[in-house]
Amino acid sequence: MATKKMTNDEIDKRIEQLKNLKKENTAKEIAQERKARSHRLIQVGAAFEKHFGTTTAEDAEGVIKKLYEFTKKHMEDNKKQVGNQSKKETKTEAVTVE
Repeated sequence: MATKKMTNDEIDKRIEQLKNLKKENTAKEIAQERKARSHRLIQVGAAFEKHFGTTTAEDAEGVIKKLYEFTKKHMEDNKKQVGNQSKKETKTEAVTVE
């Protein structure tokens, strides 16, 4: 099979074409990622509006803050309960072993 010899000018031209193609592909990827993120944000906003009646960013922030505080307190209470249950189970096992 014969290979075509390229001149330096042809090689430089091909390099520029490939660089431009890479830039175009990168721009398309960024645009797709931005579109997907926008879609997710719209979905989340719609869910907040539907379930919490929020219509402004400030309302949504307030709901998020309250949910965060509630969840944090609930998780702390849950950890305490799990710790107490573990202590009870250990005592029960010790009694059972005897």
